[in-house]
Amino acid sequence: MNRKTFRYRLTHLRSQRQFWVVNVDKMAMKEANIVFNDHYVFISMSNHRIRIPLLKIEEIRIGQTTDNWITFRMKLKGKTNKTERDVQMIELLDIENSQSFSLIIKRDDHPLLCYSWDFYTKNIHLFQQLIMDEMQKKIAKCKQLHSFETHHEMLKFLYRRYLVKEGKILMHMIDQKVDEEETVATNHRRLQRRFQKFLYRLNLDIDKRYFQLIMRINGRLKSKNQSELLDLINQFDRRPYFNFLFNKYSISGRDMISREGLSLFFIEEQNERLTEDELNELMSEFSEEFQGQQFITRSAFYYIMETPKWSELFDYDQREICQDMTRPMTDYFIASSHNSYLSGNQLSSESSYEMYRKILLTGCRCIEIDLWDDVGNGGLGTTRPVIYHGYTLTTKIELQGVLETINSVAFEKSDYPLIISIENRCKQTENHRCIANLMHAIFKDRLYIEPISDDCLRFPSPEQMRGKIFIKCSKNQSLNKHFLSETDFDRRLPLGIMDIYLVSGDRRRDHLEQIQQQKYSKRERHEPVVIIKNDVEEDDESYLDKRYGFPIIRIRPPNLMNQRIISNYDDFNVQDEYDEGDNIIAAKSSGHHWDESFSSLINYFETRKFHSMSECLSDFKFHHMISRDERQSLELIELKVDEYREFTKNHMVRVYPSGWRQNSSNYWPLDHWNSGAQLVALNYQRSTLPMFLNNALFALNGQCGYVLKPTHLRYDSNDDDESLMKQQPLIKLRVKVLCGQFWNTFDNMFACQKVHLKIIIRVYCGHRKYRQVTEKNHNGFNPVWNETFDFPIDQPELTFVHFTLTNHDNFFAHYLISFNAIRKGYRFVPLYDKHYRLISFTKLFLHIDY
Repeated sequence: MNRKTFRYRLTHLRSQRQFWVVNVDKMAMKEANIVFNDHYVFISMSNHRIRIPLLKIEEIRIGQTTDNWITFRMKLKGKTNKTERDVQMIELLDIENSQSFSLIIKRDDHPLLCYSWDFYTKNIHLFQQLIMDEMQKKIAKCKQLHSFETHHEMLKFLYRRYLVKEGKILMHMIDQKVDEEETVATNHRRLQRRFQKFLYRLNLDIDKRYFQLIMRINGRLKSKNQSELLDLINQFDRRPYFNFLFNKYSISGRDMISREGLSLFFIEEQNERLTEDELNELMSEFSEEFQGQQFITRSAFYYIMETPKWSELFDYDQREICQDMTRPMTDYFIASSHNSYLSGNQLSSESSYEMYRKILLTGCRCIEIDLWDDVGNGGLGTTRPVIYHGYTLTTKIELQGVLETINSVAFEKSDYPLIISIENRCKQTENHRCIANLMHAIFKDRLYIEPISDDCLRFPSPEQMRGKIFIKCSKNQSLNKHFLSETDFDRRLPLGIMDIYLVSGDRRRDHLEQIQQQKYSKRERHEPVVIIKNDVEEDDESYLDKRYGFPIIRIRPPNLMNQRIISNYDDFNVQDEYDEGDNIIAAKSSGHHWDESFSSLINYFETRKFHSMSECLSDFKFHHMISRDERQSLELIELKVDEYREFTKNHMVRVYPSGWRQNSSNYWPLDHWNSGAQLVALNYQRSTLPMFLNNALFALNGQCGYVLKPTHLRYDSNDDDESLMKQQPLIKLRVKVLCGQFWNTFDNMFACQKVHLKIIIRVYCGHRKYRQVTEKNHNGFNPVWNETFDFPIDQPELTFVHFTLTNHDNFFAHYLISFNAIRKGYRFVPLYDKHYRLISFTKLFLHIDY
């Protein structure tokens, strides 16, 4: 389609009003027009115009699956007094779902969070041509231009960005026809100065003598050919390690490596024995023919050393299912999310259907739903269960929309069993039936509701339960004052002060626990709990010292009947709250039970109240499990770790963040994994070190959400396995930091200046941490270190290596990886920003041995 035709079609589109954008707040659909070019999409409405960069468009999604669409439809159908127009709109949207689409826009502050622009069109053919064809091509092209896997691809981008744009004079002077030799020499000197300035823009600060040497070798700048100029730049970017390796395995007297030499390189240097198929793949992709034989040239060898499949630190075998999936489900760590519906903090953030979709697409296999009776109208109806964080200002979303979202992507990333952890706070029996009916209607055969046979003594395997959905909840639990669920420990006061803390932010957990124990010991269970702590803001180092962003203040008695708002804690009298003790037993003393239709959904994941570890070991059946908040779990680890581990060998344990984490911060998960807890639930909406650890662990085994626990924590392990583990010799991990690449970032963070680069390597091994630091003043284009660090490792299954990079002590990038995914040899490390988004052209080059 040529430009004139394209503009005509867009003008025609506007006059025919063929696109409408959804406005949830006004419950209306407004006329809109969509125009796009190579870099932006423009959405024009009657009173304003929106510009969206193509790079920020995550996807063009067909259908009505976003938060806006689901809320719009639910509110429309939930209206009590529907107009004729409302009825027509409902029928239209139900019938023509394929003519609805959404632009999913990435947010800058978190890789999971996004927002959407949602549209409807009557002209499906125009939609397919303009949006699905033309716009998709523009988005793909734009992303391709900003995606660099190799050094050469990045240089091509820099060539386009700087040398062509700024060097128009340079290119023009190259083309000039000059007759006098003196003019030629003058031109050449000017070209050299401009070329040297370009290298300086890349932070490639070249010694003047070396620059003159390379220029003499290459002769005068007499070509504007891109490949020739890039080859010249490559000579200034000295990568001695690549050259050393290439020369070591190249044919004597020839600048090339044979097939046999390449195989030998992978065996001796990379500790990998390539199969014939893999060698054929390498040779067919990278080799060049010379005298009837295939050889690897120097530039092709550079490509191999920068291609993720062959040279990335992360083991590519771990990108596929590589563990035994036939063991009981209790033998696996399972990726788990807490309060999965929240997109932000625990008090006032938006509840989102989209969060379920995003979380499931990371490979998470246990998500949480908090169900409450809908006490407001809001267009949602008063007899339906809703999802939100009780006693807070978080928004409400419909259960039906959540279940439909879950069902649409439940097994897209992983087809191993999905667990839905339900906190059922509904008191209306009809809502229990509604929950059960919706789950049956939406999940159908995926919902596993078969009762457990009497002769069954352990959990089925993930392999046996592929494609099945389990419900985790208490079964026929009496709702009385002796039963406390997760939500009871998570109660909130609207706009009120909830726990009050006076413990210094840099105190360790054991100090905080000691203060809590003292306060708990001085009062009865029904009395309000008041603990004081100052607010601690998160920074780049805070989470490394177990300070994961504590909340400001709140009061949280375990049971509340008369809730009241406290606006200023300076005038707050704690004794007044103690006097209220007799009046705050929760309104749960009616002994209400779940409806049988809901209880029948629960089989293998039946939550029971915890009294003592000895009672759990002696009285619990294998399908009975417990849920503990992080502090309760840590108390068991400190006091009853052997019994705790024994319990987790044949029972499920879920750990979740304490109620005081109002900002959705996360606890340190490694302690709980080390004790054998399977469902260590974290707030996925918060990108901090605990979530990075979670990402690193569940990147293993094909990112399927199930990772085998260490042998001594599994179902059939015994004391001999644990003693054998303790007797194993320490593994010595040796990390040699060689050099970096393109640390002058995409937005020229370090442009035209010397940088003070620091690499911090931390190793988290069970309960121990090791830290090594190297720093150097260098250019940001190709900094060189050549320093070696050693780390002792005794628990490889639960060991993580964290690389953190700073410039002048300001956080720049990082990467965290499980030890089980580390490959030996010369490897490059991809680097991520603080929101764990890939910085596509910035890398660290290492040599690994252990």
